[in-house]
Amino acid sequence: MKQALAFSLEQSPFLSMLSDQQIQQTLRFMGRPSGTPMNRETTREICQRNQSKAMLAGSISSVGTQYLVGIEALDCETGSSMARVGGSAASKDKVLTTLGQAASELRGKLGESLAVVRRYDAPLEEATTGSLDALKMFNLGVKTLNEQGSAASIPYFKRAIDLDPNFAGAYGITAVMYGNIGESAQAAEYAKRAYALRDRVSELERLVLEGFPGGVRSRRPGQG
Repeated sequence: MKQALAFSLEQSPFLSMLSDQQIQQTLRFMGRPSGTPMNRETTREICQRNQSKAMLAGSISSVGTQYLVGIEALDCETGSSMARVGGSAASKDKVLTTLGQAASELRGKLGESLAVVRRYDAPLEEATTGSLDALKMFNLGVKTLNEQGSAASIPYFKRAIDLDPNFAGAYGITAVMYGNIGESAQAAEYAKRAYALRDRVSELERLVLEGFPGGVRSRRPGQG
């Protein structure tokens, strides 16, 4: 759910999230190995080292057929709670919708105006994907990219597309991965597909996708 929450919060023009690369670099500065569990103590230290204002703690649990989703923003310096939101999903397929609604509520509680939240708040299942399985595969792709590089991550992103043919972000990152390994024809094809789906994404994602027809730029998730 981490990637889904990041997609939702990154729609905000006022919030900036640490990338996986920044987190891994900070762990090295701390003398910790890559893959160190991100418990509250470790996360809080990373937050402080990067002079960030808040860290997020999330939870999801099942009660019968329902899923309970919770998000809490904590002050990096004091560890005290700044805001807490949550919701329930009637089924697994509704978890992304509930998470997106909770993220929007959190943005408001952190001081973002209702007008801005409404403008930059595409439903999570539209901005990313309505398929939880596709999102899980996308996350595996990001993890593989960070650990093994572009070529190794491509099968995971392509599998995410198989699970949700309208997953614009998966097409986009697949285009970038092919560009990274010098497969320009494949990169152009996936960039074209991503661009065709640009009306399904958030404004922030659309800005990225609209740059694809003019050429694929090498980047990783979280990089500018």
